[in-house]
Amino acid sequence: MKRILIAPNSFKECLSSVDAADYFQKYLSSEGYTIITRPISDGGDGFLNICSKYYDLKILDFEVCTTFNDKNSFIIPVGYSPELKSVFIESAEVIGLSKIPINKRSPSNLSSIGLGELLNKIKLRFNKNNLEKIIIGIGGTGTIDMGIGILSALGLRLLDKSGSELVPIPKNFIYTKRIIYPSDTYPFTIELIVDVNNPLTGENGGIKVYGKQKGASDQELIEIENGIKNLLGIFEKDKVINKNSFLSGAGGGIPAGLSLLSQTKVISSQQFIMDNLNLRQYANIDYLITGEGKFDSQSYFTKGTGIVINQFRNVEKIFLCCGIIEKSLIFPSNLYPIQLLDYFKNIEESMNNIEKGIEFACSRIRQIIC
Repeated sequence: MKRILIAPNSFKECLSSVDAADYFQKYLSSEGYTIITRPISDGGDGFLNICSKYYDLKILDFEVCTTFNDKNSFIIPVGYSPELKSVFIESAEVIGLSKIPINKRSPSNLSSIGLGELLNKIKLRFNKNNLEKIIIGIGGTGTIDMGIGILSALGLRLLDKSGSELVPIPKNFIYTKRIIYPSDTYPFTIELIVDVNNPLTGENGGIKVYGKQKGASDQELIEIENGIKNLLGIFEKDKVINKNSFLSGAGGGIPAGLSLLSQTKVISSQQFIMDNLNLRQYANIDYLITGEGKFDSQSYFTKGTGIVINQFRNVEKIFLCCGIIEKSLIFPSNLYPIQLLDYFKNIEESMNNIEKGIEFACSRIRQIIC
């Protein structure tokens, strides 16, 4: 009997990977083949939902501040596993682009401090007897502050030339002359799941490559990068980092900032998907069904859908079902791209009828495999 692995990523702002997998299974159910559903996340939107499915998490609510320093707060969920002694956090739930109103998407004025507040509250709620590790999915973030906002909640201070404290947002980084560091290291190990391997700065750095999708203008990106380079110079002078250190540009540089904590570890999304979510065990499948909202050239590398395609590239047939698929991409002969937009008049209609789109895609899949 043929074996089908259904392993979609989330369809951003439309459908979780868990629900997508359920829809594919619903419209493909047949006695003619065995269906295995293993929805995935590469650390971005839907990370907590995936971890809840795989690890049977207890959901806890915490109150944190917004990214735009307006003294307001909101409630976000985190997952806790007593068995694993681990807390799971989706950074997109705290500082995600979807949490920032369009008129406030100016990264030079935004801070990751809410994620730092969350780490502080977790520290107060747990101790080393019931918590050993915090796992954070880094993706879908709206900030570009190198995690300085997080560190400021943990005690870091930026001072200008007169010794006055600066608000820890990127537009003030260029004015920083001295840094006061947290007196204590964070008590729990922090693991960061990242889906890109860009450095922080430079032409291929995370600031320039991903900054515009967070709402930054060209001039703003130059100012942010110059400010961050100023901080890096101070870190080097203070021997907190050395000039040869690799600093990750994922999530607006959050791994770079959190690397200043002694117990921080970066894990690639590929390792998370293949080992932590245990997709590696399905080496003997015949067909793969995967997909996400939009598939482009970036998706082929460290994004979740690309990871799954590359891992199972030698199966008999691969079905890539996405809302939009970049037309210029060239696929191997065993990969069948199915663009859901083709079944509808426009993007809005396709997003509003995502289940129907998956039903259409499943009809096409059945025609090919039967």
